[in-house]
Amino acid sequence: VRIKLPKNSFRRKITYLLTTSLVSSLICMGLGSVWFSINYYKESNRLNMEEKLQSVQATLSDFCKYAEQYNDINTPDLFQAMDKTANNTQVDINLYDPHGRLIRSTRPELFEKCILPSRMNSDAYYQMITENKRQVINNEKIGELSYYALYAPIFNNEGKLIAIANIPYFSK
Repeated sequence: VRIKLPKNSFRRKITYLLTTSLVSSLICMGLGSVWFSINYYKESNRLNMEEKLQSVQATLSDFCKYAEQYNDINTPDLFQAMDKTANNTQVDINLYDPHGRLIRSTRPELFEKCILPSRMNSDAYYQMITENKRQVINNEKIGELSYYALYAPIFNNEGKLIAIANIPYFSK
């Protein structure tokens, strides 16, 4: 048996109010959960990128502390250290000279096949050299693939820029 309530009854108004409140609350909680999850993912991703960049920067800084210019670090020992660090951190490492030209990469085939240019990104270079930023995270593209490129300067003991480390970071 179906009970038919009058259109403007107090009972009907309360039912609509409770239903609307419940649906609104559920929608707000859902949107809040999505917002929280996205921000948590972005923050953990950023921390992971910074950790990998600091690890690479520390390793390369050890090789550069007594160098006078980037040619002094162009040695097999540095290349082995780059390969070892790349394997330990599960990232690719590119090393640029202070003018933005590629010195060495753990994935040279990307540059040999002209998939990536042998000069670093001009925006990142400007931020690194002109604005003296100690870390640059840049959004870059290869065709349709978008990824983060992390850049960090490598200095010698005297504070002179010897090289610029780059890590392409592909978030999953």
